[in-house]
Amino acid sequence: EAIVSYRGNPVPIFYLPKDDILLLGAAFKNGEVLGKEHIEEIQSELIHKKLSEVKPLLEGAVAFRYKPKGRIKGKLYMFTDPLCPFCHRTEKKLVELEKKYGGVELNILFFPVHLPVGKQHAIAAVCMKGWSFKDYMHRDWFERREDPDVKKLVSENQCSLGREKVEGSIIIAKKLNVRGVPYMIFEDSTGKVEEIQGADLRRLEAIFKRVNNER
Repeated sequence: EAIVSYRGNPVPIFYLPKDDILLLGAAFKNGEVLGKEHIEEIQSELIHKKLSEVKPLLEGAVAFRYKPKGRIKGKLYMFTDPLCPFCHRTEKKLVELEKKYGGVELNILFFPVHLPVGKQHAIAAVCMKGWSFKDYMHRDWFERREDPDVKKLVSENQCSLGREKVEGSIIIAKKLNVRGVPYMIFEDSTGKVEEIQGADLRRLEAIFKRVNNER
């Protein structure tokens, strides 16, 4: 058994010497994935390496940040699009989980996939005067995206800082091989890193539970 990196992702390879057969992909035995622990370990290492490479740029590209009271047990970076329905659902879940468990710093970065409108909304969110993490997470732009008043508000808030933040986060997302949103990276207090692709709400809650059970 060996694990190779293909397009930034770990892929298991199995060799059966008796039959001289090379298997590419997952292998199962009694309902369990063979090599699962190795894959998860290597995947964590690959993500940690990618995160380390972009970390100097990452903090500067964060559009909105929430810091919990007390000790920070982990940091979550979420790449999102203001017009993505799955992102919207995940954002609401994050607010719910933070209220329920706490302890996790939440960081919002933009990787618009609904172009060009999604990018315009992302820039406008950054440019809105006095907007905080709470303001962004509780906005009603998603529900009112076809409202003429919202469209006017977005068009009137296209500042240079917003463009810089969004362009910066797009560059970082591409370096991380992000292919869609929502995409999240979680880093715990020990430096262990894991990625969450898509609106995996159960996994998000499991992470919040785990870090709050650790001493």
